Amino acid sequence: MSTYQDVINVNKHHGVPMAAKPTFPNVEDFSFRHDFLLEELDELEEAFSERSLVGIVDAIADILIVAYGFAATMGLPMDEILEIVNAANTHGKRLVTSAEESKRSYRFDLKKTKDFVSPEAAIFELLKGAL
Repeated sequence: MSTYQDVINVNKHHGVPMAAKPTFPNVEDFSFRHDFLLEELDELEEAFSERSLVGIVDAIADILIVAYGFAATMGLPMDEILEIVNAANTHGKRLVTSAEESKRSYRFDLKKTKDFVSPEAAIFELLKGAL
């Protein structure tokens, strides 16, 4: 069972509403999940400033679980979506060789190659029955 399925099961256990098929979120759900993610990002930053490895790990896990929970409420097939996006990133990008090549000024950033194929078309195909 995937971590995503685990999150779905926890949401079911707690009665969190989840769409049966991919659905655009309403304003209330979007605002809640958006603010929840920002709260977890703040906790990540705080743990870093406190040099707390446990705090950083906990914050990263919370960010993933909140993001998965958001996807679950929208009825998204995240395991399949992540496979599509990861395949695009693995096969269509390369590591930059210096921070100067990165748009985020990070030497281990990924940079799209000329033959990069965006995952959006494959995601559209996966979701098209719901769109």
